[in-house]
Amino acid sequence: MSIADENHVDSESQPNPFRRFAFRQWYAATTLLAVSTSTMVAVTLALVDVTASVALAGLISGLILGIELLVVPIGGGLADVISRRTLLRRALFAALAANTVLVALLTTLTLAGGEGRAWIAWAVVVALVVSAGAAGIADPALDASARSLIKPPEFPRAMSAEQARSSTLQIVGSPASGGLYALIPSAPFMLRVLCDLGFLLTLRHIRQDLGPVTHEGLGRVSFIGEFPTAKLDW
Repeated sequence: MSIADENHVDSESQPNPFRRFAFRQWYAATTLLAVSTSTMVAVTLALVDVTASVALAGLISGLILGIELLVVPIGGGLADVISRRTLLRRALFAALAANTVLVALLTTLTLAGGEGRAWIAWAVVVALVVSAGAAGIADPALDASARSLIKPPEFPRAMSAEQARSSTLQIVGSPASGGLYALIPSAPFMLRVLCDLGFLLTLRHIRQDLGPVTHEGLGRVSFIGEFPTAKLDW
């Protein structure tokens, strides 16, 4: 057997989650969300614009991040007791609404030439809090749902793809979102709206159950217990 044949056999025998159509759809959907969340620089720039204070913008940005972190455990608990598909749909609809409001507010601020800055600032902060809260609720369900689509031996390949995507967006996301904001302040949030819509549309086409797993007589089982032999450290 030639080296090329041996490599072909190895690649065929290696667990590959991308052979699963449902996971390929899921990866495409979550890539859209990753693009959306890579626009955090635009959030800071928007806060600086509406508050006219770098210090206040930094404080509010930190508070918004804190709120997002606080609701993550709530999202994790909900992901174990209700349909993850329903949870994701509702969270993304909330994020979609918040980002749409942000587009409208920033467009209004641009066209008004700074008039009405006070009420717009408050509205922008509320919309950002809603968007961050929705993201915090959705994050645990995203991780858990991915595990419902693949088998434990496929986790390393899936995690490698996730890390490669995250690294790329960390490099590209900040300058790209900053550049979009410099062109049109509402542009990064328009991108968020498109990404949220893309995720929701792709989610509709994933027919496989996203969990949580239900066993008769035991109720719903935590995603941590779905694969007891695997080390789940996503």
